[in-house]
Amino acid sequence: MDRIPESFAEYIDLHPSLKEVTSWTLLRRWSHSEVWRANRNNGDSCIVKMGKEENAREVIVYKDLLIPFGLDIPTIYASYKADDIGILIMKGLPGETVEDAPQSEIFIEAAKELATIRSKAESAIMEGKLTNETYLY
Repeated sequence: MDRIPESFAEYIDLHPSLKEVTSWTLLRRWSHSEVWRANRNNGDSCIVKMGKEENAREVIVYKDLLIPFGLDIPTIYASYKADDIGILIMKGLPGETVEDAPQSEIFIEAAKELATIRSKAESAIMEGKLTNETYLY
């Protein structure tokens, strides 16, 4: 797809790189979220995620939980949260996605990474880095 998906058209000004996109590739579309790879002529890409309703909360999770914990997360170029919409524009990495080519080894690595995140989160909570108490329960 060469033009911006209709669902993102009103958010084109969130980041200047979106105006330089030459093609859009749908990575995933579920009832409350969609994820696109936005490619530019120079070979760079970004990932544009939109969550609706309960999935709009992902923006807040990054800002209030993952970033304060100092976790290794994708580079976030821009984010937007209003009412029932949350949008993240992140640095795209080359190669296949887990959704494109699921492999058991990758899922095992993902589980190990989640265990590391849980450990870091526990330490961050103990050190008082978590300011939003709603995440403690």
